[in-house]
Amino acid sequence: MSPRLHRSLCLGLGFIAVAAGHACAASPALKPAAAREAAAAPGPGLAAALQRHRGQAVVVNFWATWCEPCRQEMPSLQKLARRLEDRGLVVLTVAVNDREAQVKDFLWEISVDLPVLHDREQAESRALGVRVLPTTLVFDRSHRQRLRAVGAVEWEAPEVRAQLEKLMTKPAARANRRLPN
Repeated sequence: MSPRLHRSLCLGLGFIAVAAGHACAASPALKPAAAREAAAAPGPGLAAALQRHRGQAVVVNFWATWCEPCRQEMPSLQKLARRLEDRGLVVLTVAVNDREAQVKDFLWEISVDLPVLHDREQAESRALGVRVLPTTLVFDRSHRQRLRAVGAVEWEAPEVRAQLEKLMTKPAARANRRLPN
């Protein structure tokens, strides 16, 4: 192998290793949902769950018991839910392609009692374009998808807290203004 090819191969493999490391690490903040993602309508199960939480910002985390980053993220989601529930934030989880008994056992093992929507057939995930686990969607008080994260999120990070605070804040009341004649 020529030295030039060897160097190019090593650089390429190094880049892939660094990129893979970043993909596996928890992201420090949520990203704005792309227009296509934000326009997607939830499936019937999630739509009903959102309806029960009208007027509240909602974090929806798609996960599975076999997904190690999902398993690690679950306790921090529980802390987030407890810390902000009295401020109007709801955390819902969607167990993707898992048996209900597996989900129940896993959540009991780690002492997490978040609400779970079961998505065994992946209808909810497909409806919202979820292809990687964990994926988190954040809906504002009007249930418009505003933020999205693919991969684990650092729920204690100041940037994440600030993003959630904005979505939980009630919009200022509009003054009734009369147009001039």
